[in-house]
Amino acid sequence: MSKGCNDLIYRNKAHLLKSSMDLVKMLNWDISPISLPKQIRMFEELPKEHQKVVDYLQKQQQVIDVIALDLEMSVSNLATILLQLELKGIVKPIQGKIFKLS
Repeated sequence: MSKGCNDLIYRNKAHLLKSSMDLVKMLNWDISPISLPKQIRMFEELPKEHQKVVDYLQKQQQVIDVIALDLEMSVSNLATILLQLELKGIVKPIQGKIFKLS
């Protein structure tokens, strides 16, 4: 029953593979990681309140409560704006409810 499989391997028509790396080595693929430069968004049109938050974060990273106080916004409104900016890849949350530009 295994005679056919063994014959294929013997005649180099089939190969034994233990992992995907075996296939990569067998085919001589170069799989070195490629780091692509981050594309800068130019001329991003943001609503006035969003731009106000971005301008603030260009100066410093800060805790959401302090940002809300400094910009005279409610924390809930600011949280919504920060989430939208995060989804666009403009801001990034870090530990302790601190936000900074990406």
